[in-house]
Amino acid sequence: MHSYHKHKRGLSTRDLALTALFSTIYVVYSYISSVTVGGVTHGVDTFFIRSAIFVLLAASTMKFGPSTLMGAISGAIFTLVIPTPFPIYLFPAVLLYGLTYDLYMHPLGFSTNATKSKHVIVATIWSSAVMSLTALSVLTLVGFLPVKGLVFIWTFGLLRDITVGIVGSFLGLKIMKYAIQRQVQA
Repeated sequence: MHSYHKHKRGLSTRDLALTALFSTIYVVYSYISSVTVGGVTHGVDTFFIRSAIFVLLAASTMKFGPSTLMGAISGAIFTLVIPTPFPIYLFPAVLLYGLTYDLYMHPLGFSTNATKSKHVIVATIWSSAVMSLTALSVLTLVGFLPVKGLVFIWTFGLLRDITVGIVGSFLGLKIMKYAIQRQVQA
């Protein structure tokens, strides 16, 4: 969310610090949510927060890698800490969310598109779809989802996750634009 960005190869200390910060915010929020309201929300609130945080991370670093790294870090921690019946789906789902976000933005150019609403929304749609399909696939393969309701569960889950992701990305865009405006005024 800075106006000037040096184009260096690899991730800087700043990029790694921002990735760690946003990963921590996401993991802490998700943990608190899972133990307090997780039985009611089934993680939907964390989908919303996740999308906002990935938007902010990509706009703050404007490089390929931090989103994927955040997905790997938070996914690994979720697999070890978040209480779910089958936590094994969390790592690949969150990792692939971040990787998909990076892969969408990379060919477009982070420096010119990581803050553009159109591209942020499309990146979020693709990332949310990949995450949802990954989670649904793993949960189906381990037999957690009932065979009779699979078409409904998959359709509902995919549409829900994409919709909540889009709404979260709007929050991320709003926060990002506010931060940029505050920087300009300073």
